Amino acid sequence: MGEAEVPSSRKSREQVGLCFDCRHARQLKGAKGNEFYRCQRARADASLIDYPPLPVSECHGFVAAKDECSD
Repeated sequence: MGEAEVPSSRKSREQVGLCFDCRHARQLKGAKGNEFYRCQRARADASLIDYPPLPVSECHGFVAAKDECSD
């Protein structure tokens, strides 16, 4: 089983950093209840980390979830 997407965050914006508002980030919950953020853009961009250490303060792959542009 492992990880499943969770709809709401228990971590704050300060704890997560840029991933909190990034359209490429997916919040996951581990089997033991831990929360992780996975970068979907890392699949196509080897310079990005699949599961970056939080909080993320800089990321060249960041795209605000509200932005309409597509990559």
